[in-house]
Amino acid sequence: MDLDRRQLYRLPWSAVDNVNGWIEPTSRCNLRCRACYRRDQGQTLPFEEVRGLVDRTIELRNCDLLSIAGGEPLLVDYLEDLIRYIRSRGVHVMVLTNGMGLDDSRLASLAAAGLDRLNIHVDSGQGRPGWEDRNEAELLALRDELLERVTAHGIECGFITTLYEASHRHLPAMLSWAVSRAGRLASLTFDLFRYYPDPRDVERCLTPTGESVDPVEVGRLAVISHERRYTAREVWKQVDEALGGIAPHSYLNGTHKQDEVKWLLATVVVQRGEILGWIGPRAAELATVGSHLLRGRYPSFVGGSPSRLIFAGGLVDRPLRQALGRYLWRAMKAPSRLLQGVDLLSLAVIQPTDWYTDGLQNMCDSCPDAIIHGDVLVPSCRLDEYRQYGGPVQAVFRPEIPRHHESLQPPAPQDG
Repeated sequence: MDLDRRQLYRLPWSAVDNVNGWIEPTSRCNLRCRACYRRDQGQTLPFEEVRGLVDRTIELRNCDLLSIAGGEPLLVDYLEDLIRYIRSRGVHVMVLTNGMGLDDSRLASLAAAGLDRLNIHVDSGQGRPGWEDRNEAELLALRDELLERVTAHGIECGFITTLYEASHRHLPAMLSWAVSRAGRLASLTFDLFRYYPDPRDVERCLTPTGESVDPVEVGRLAVISHERRYTAREVWKQVDEALGGIAPHSYLNGTHKQDEVKWLLATVVVQRGEILGWIGPRAAELATVGSHLLRGRYPSFVGGSPSRLIFAGGLVDRPLRQALGRYLWRAMKAPSRLLQGVDLLSLAVIQPTDWYTDGLQNMCDSCPDAIIHGDVLVPSCRLDEYRQYGGPVQAVFRPEIPRHHESLQPPAPQDG
């Protein structure tokens, strides 16, 4: 189906009233992921400093969830104390990790500290020891191993996958795997590959103060890719085809191309591994606004268990009414289904910064992953530029490059 953002719910998040807060206690990491957006500076912040960042983030963001990222958070020796402190502030906690070192002892420690969810980054560009040169379908065995280990300790588990050009053919296998594990698997997030312009197309880069910087130097902050660049719309078309008509309910638009969708969120309703339907935009709006009215915060839906009460949203939401109809129809044929609940699987597609040849850059409006830098909120994906250049750099393309408000695609590969 064609994706029309006007039929979706534009999430009401803002910079200072957002579902998510983001902190990075360390830049250290034990992997060198191909698409990583953070330089390993070998630095871990003192606990007292991070605790202050937690307080300031909650104050600025009014968030329901605080994400601990990095770097690799599992390398932080005070991680459990940090989780306890965040929970004491009445906020849910999610750790974004590559999962290295997640043995039963560490998982028991994280669970005892009150961790709500682990969001584990697994993809084919990590060079993970023992899993080198595996494609996304082959990495499903690793995801299964991690999923079983994490959920055995009562911690919610989600996975993040960076989509490279070669990854897209494995989307159907990943989605089928995710649906079959709904109930144990909480979420599956697809991050599109983050790129910087090819220095051969760029005359110079400019810092916020107008200083000229060599594009090659800027490019060292991220891998330069000559791969086909997909959009969130294109990825969702693949999701739609693989799952047979599932639609997203919510989105975030771009900053300099407002009709572009940068975040797409969907929630699939599943029972016994069968898709009953999905949550539509009106139910998503009701849950989002209702939570803000009652609790003063937008809901993260982390740390809660789904129930059949979600079908009450069918009063205002057609897709959810249709899901309820399928649930009742199956229950008529197998009444034991009435004794079982339903499972919710969250799907997300995230499109990173687009560099346009007219000089503008399309970011995520109301960025959920903003981080405090110098007591102001900045996009975490551009933090290295803030640290090195004082803010995001701007690319000045060579004169022969046509100027337009579109991303410059790499040339198609030549035969032979």
